[in-house]
Amino acid sequence: MTDIFNQKIELVIDNFVREQDIPTLEIAISNQDNDFFKYKSGLHVNKHEAYKVDGLYLGASISKTITSLAIYHLICTNKMSLHDRVIDILPCLSKCSNIDNNCRIIDLLTHSGGIVEISYNWDRMSDPDISCLESFENNLYKFTVDPNKISKFVYGNIGYDILGAVIEKISKKYFHTFINEHLFDKLNINNTFYLFKNIPQEKLLSPYIKTKMELLPICGFPPRN
Repeated sequence: MTDIFNQKIELVIDNFVREQDIPTLEIAISNQDNDFFKYKSGLHVNKHEAYKVDGLYLGASISKTITSLAIYHLICTNKMSLHDRVIDILPCLSKCSNIDNNCRIIDLLTHSGGIVEISYNWDRMSDPDISCLESFENNLYKFTVDPNKISKFVYGNIGYDILGAVIEKISKKYFHTFINEHLFDKLNINNTFYLFKNIPQEKLLSPYIKTKMELLPICGFPPRN
């Protein structure tokens, strides 16, 4: 791309960032391993900071897509079905919730299991040796189900943590082991990590959150995403 063309694109990006009040926007256009356009814009962002083509961001709820793919793999290999009752796979859930006995795998995938309140065990995040399944078996979660919300869309995280436990129970493997073997390795994805302890610290890029007063980096990455 020519310098003039690059400048025009950068101007469009800068205008969009200002209009939408976006804290940080980073764009890279690549052809295989060759970056032929890269630009970073945003509020109070140091544009002279070294660009990391292999930098790593916290995936956050992108993990839900990965979890869904792992469930799909188990279904395609006839290990389970969308309509299996969750309580039949994880009887331990009855100890930490009033989960509906008819709640199915598909209900958790579509956020329609009626889960409306949780008491999350954040301490689990500091111990990568505690699996999703063990967290429920050890009664480290508390959540409630509103019968009036069942079959209605209520977005949340707890349902996908339950699906992580389902994956571990059926596959008899840790969640991160399963997704590495059946997703990341198969797709030759080599720069994505589940356990915080495995992430090359020098590659970590901090996300930012905008307050009324300033733009602040989000610190303290959890060991599990």
